[in-house]
Amino acid sequence: MGIDPKATAYELEALACDPDNWHLLDEIAAHPASWPELRMWVEEAKAHPDTIGPPPLAPDEPRQGLIARLQDRFKPLTHRSENHSEQETNDEDRCDGTETVVLNLGPCEQGTVTGAARPGKRGLLRARTAIIAVIAIMTLALLAGGGYVVGTLLGPQQQKTQSERQDEDAMRRTSEQRDKAMAAAEQLLERIGRSPVAGDIDHTGLEQAMNADDIKRVVTETEALETKFRHLIDDRIAATGESIAQYVERADAMASAPETAEKTELLALAGEWKEVQITETNLGEALIAEQRLSELMTTIEQQKRTADEEAAQREQDMQHQQSATPTPSPPIVQPEPIPVPQPQAPSWSVPGETQNGTLPGKDGSL
Repeated sequence: MGIDPKATAYELEALACDPDNWHLLDEIAAHPASWPELRMWVEEAKAHPDTIGPPPLAPDEPRQGLIARLQDRFKPLTHRSENHSEQETNDEDRCDGTETVVLNLGPCEQGTVTGAARPGKRGLLRARTAIIAVIAIMTLALLAGGGYVVGTLLGPQQQKTQSERQDEDAMRRTSEQRDKAMAAAEQLLERIGRSPVAGDIDHTGLEQAMNADDIKRVVTETEALETKFRHLIDDRIAATGESIAQYVERADAMASAPETAEKTELLALAGEWKEVQITETNLGEALIAEQRLSELMTTIEQQKRTADEEAAQREQDMQHQQSATPTPSPPIVQPEPIPVPQPQAPSWSVPGETQNGTLPGKDGSL
């Protein structure tokens, strides 16, 4: 029988700690839970069994104190040394192919480890155990003494005077003020750089103060530059809003202009910006819209003038053509003559002449 394939790395380390199990070194090295350091130790132990040190710690060994770990590791070995005579008596019974009880997780084969060789190895291991224990105790003593010395050295430093604390507080406040001033200056420069008026404002003074790490000047330059930037933005917003309003009004008067793509775009753009409140956020877009409205208005006004001139020319040509063509005279209509009434004889009777040629009632004396 061999070592249990399910044995852990910690159990392999425990096997390697016991010289009684060194006949299983090859199996320990070939076990799936073995690790590179243990395999190197096995080769060294096979070459120099009398001078080899303890095996390396298992990678998955539980965390515990140094003394407890040493006690846990070498307690079985001490127990073996105290019961040496009893173990020698039972060597043949233990090595019959069955598993051992104390840290021997795998079986041993008969005849692989002689009784004469074991006492020497166990004595060597006891000596190593004693040396390791002494080293551990000395290490703990040194650590304790070092801790005392460190505490003694650090004690006066922890007892700082009120003046030192005030100086540290002042330095901390100064550092905080510097960070705050630098952050405000950087934010303002970034804000100016994103604005459409970046090319119209000079910020070299603030940059020079930041490069010189002059915090007082940085604060002053930041306040002055922010005021200047705010005024410039407000003026540009007012001017742009007024300009767009005028273009919207002029676009409404272009209803009689020829129907073109430019006119359609002008009316749509004017309607889009007719009710928009211009701010710092949309000032860049407003400036672009203002420029486009100006271009479209110029084009449409030219189109309208051309169309009006062509219409006036057509009307003038029609009038000239009418004046050049002779107009036929209307026929002269002669008025009908008005009939003149003829005198008619009276309708009463007039006495005629008498036979003697006189009128009746007339005598000859008249």
